[in-house]
Amino acid sequence: MVNFTTQASIPITRWPAALNSCLPTDLIVCQAEAVPLSFHARYGAKSKTYQYIVSRRRWPDLFLRRFSYHYPRSLQLEPLRTAAAFLVGEHDFKGFSAAGSSVVTTVRRLDRVEVAEQGEEIFFTLTGNGFLYKMVRNIVGTLLWIGEGKKEPRLVKAILTEGDRRRAGPTAPPQGLTLLKVEY
Repeated sequence: MVNFTTQASIPITRWPAALNSCLPTDLIVCQAEAVPLSFHARYGAKSKTYQYIVSRRRWPDLFLRRFSYHYPRSLQLEPLRTAAAFLVGEHDFKGFSAAGSSVVTTVRRLDRVEVAEQGEEIFFTLTGNGFLYKMVRNIVGTLLWIGEGKKEPRLVKAILTEGDRRRAGPTAPPQGLTLLKVEY
């Protein structure tokens, strides 16, 4: 979802074709509609849902490599899910934010943190009222540590309480992350 103001006389139904003719091939406009001037695509969102895919296959999948993090390690899902449950609710997520962020507050509310296994892939799905820069990737990196047995699930509670990014796991790479849905 994006928004912009224009003086162009292009009919609303023709905007997708007009924009697609000049956008790179990995961006596609599917629909256009007129909205009030007060609408803002980023700040008007009530909730967002992100999904992060981790592939535990022995070898990287040629077709998934751009959309998942190849992580061929053994993971225990129960400790990982226990740790994920600590993230639900309103917390200060400073310990899971990227350094140098210029946000007014690092307090966010996560309504859902789900860990699902399908074959050799693990799907992390997070829904909340907002996310900090690299927050999902930092959470996933920490949960992977816990799933490997390198840390205990209670580490998540400590990171939320202390706000110390240095205690969290490494930032998971970007290719596993997808913004699934934005609710207005």
